[in-house]
Amino acid sequence: MEDFDKKTAIQPWEITEEDFIKKYKPIMNPDEVGQNFFVREDDGTTSEKYGWFETYGEERQKVLDVWEENPNKIWTCIQADGCTGLLAGFHFVNRIYYVITEIPWEDEDTWVRMYWECNDENGCVCEECDEVWSDEEGDWIQKPDGYVSPFLAYLKENPDRW
Repeated sequence: MEDFDKKTAIQPWEITEEDFIKKYKPIMNPDEVGQNFFVREDDGTTSEKYGWFETYGEERQKVLDVWEENPNKIWTCIQADGCTGLLAGFHFVNRIYYVITEIPWEDEDTWVRMYWECNDENGCVCEECDEVWSDEEGDWIQKPDGYVSPFLAYLKENPDRW
């Protein structure tokens, strides 16, 4: 387990999604409410997290307009090699969507680990939460006995991926 913990530790070029939100202040998508992420608070309420913008059409044009003003305010959600995260900059390969921030990034190699956060669609990775996301139910459910995060199981079965 110690070797696994070393492999999954935050690297110097990485930040958590929580730190990303605090430092760069990503904006909500004002035109497509369904493309905004929300976080469930401890008291059961939800609060805004940030919005995402499509890679095509009018939303892509909005991203390009911001990029022309200040390219360092654009982040690309990328999925590759079993990892999902935000990479500073406007990228094409393996892109899922774009995020716009109020505060520009400084280092183009900054990577935001998105899958380490509990209480999202990827399920718990801390192994301490009482609930997990169920695609079948479309909601949070009580964690079943013997539950193992699919992401952690994947990492343990594929150590060469890290």
